[in-house]
Amino acid sequence: MLKKNSEIYYIKSFGFNKNNFIKWFKVIRKSYMGSIIERLFDYYFSNSLSLYSEYRKYYRNEFDSFNKYLSCKHNLFPEEIEALSSKRLHYKNLLYEPDLNTTDLLEIEGFAYAFRTFREEYSK
Repeated sequence: MLKKNSEIYYIKSFGFNKNNFIKWFKVIRKSYMGSIIERLFDYYFSNSLSLYSEYRKYYRNEFDSFNKYLSCKHNLFPEEIEALSSKRLHYKNLLYEPDLNTTDLLEIEGFAYAFRTFREEYSK
């Protein structure tokens, strides 16, 4: 996962969904903590754009390759492109998301560690 200013780039695997996210934290869905976990997932990952689909649909004629599209349109460096270049690459701009104080949870070390390990496991 790459975070640049208010933009997030991540590779989304097939098991990367809200249900697995809730199971990972071992909370009950309709509980208070379950609703916080859902909001956290929604804040970072819901309504993200598939960059490869966007490239194929709108930018295929403008750019020679997907990597060129990532470089020119999203201003990613070659090292970042090499690490993230995948047909499952997703993008979300957090600038347009309402701040629900969910980002404060990631300042808690144990919570941040659990969030990171879930993301790493399901990004393979």
